[in-house]
Amino acid sequence: MEALYHDTNLKLEEVKTYLSTYDRCSKAHEDQLAQDIDDRLQVINSNCHKLENKVNHEPPARRMNARMRVNQLKYDYDHVTRALGNIQMRRQEREREEKERDELLHRKFKPNDQTIDIGDSLDINARLQVTNRELDGILSTGGSALDHLRHQRSSMKDVQRKLLDFANTLGLSTTVMKMIEKRGSQDRLILIGGILFTCVIMYITLSYVWSSRTSSDTTIAT
Repeated sequence: MEALYHDTNLKLEEVKTYLSTYDRCSKAHEDQLAQDIDDRLQVINSNCHKLENKVNHEPPARRMNARMRVNQLKYDYDHVTRALGNIQMRRQEREREEKERDELLHRKFKPNDQTIDIGDSLDINARLQVTNRELDGILSTGGSALDHLRHQRSSMKDVQRKLLDFANTLGLSTTVMKMIEKRGSQDRLILIGGILFTCVIMYITLSYVWSSRTSSDTTIAT
């Protein structure tokens, strides 16, 4: 499990490095870099599922720590996937802007075309683009915070499950102690009853022997 965990963690670090390069790379290297990132993300996702299965086979003393490490890997994987989506959206937006700018600069107007005032439109478009990028940043921050809360909820569920198991163990121990105390009381009653029964038998036996001896003495005397 340790080897698979370290290999997955290493691939995550490679993807983070590729993301910073992918955000600034040229169009010529975009497809190859995107393919490399996608291949590593598929391997990471597969390894996370394998690690989840391996956690259940860990010794109880190390199982909780192992599950927390796997959950952290899954959180990092979700964060990287979301970051990749944001980068792809920004690249598409930049490409669209460059395409519109190029079409506008190379557009040829005929002599009878009406004059078009594009100054205000360009200013509005620039402001909308700034607002769009800010909203993307807010959404990305909110998504990261939500993922962090989900990770914390998963950790708290593990702790809650451990506490419930411990409480059930305590409840079982209390039941066993009550049964032992009840069995001890029953054993005492049986002991006392046995002593009384033995005393009665001894009394009857001694009375019978005494009566027989008395009758024999009386016959001899006669």
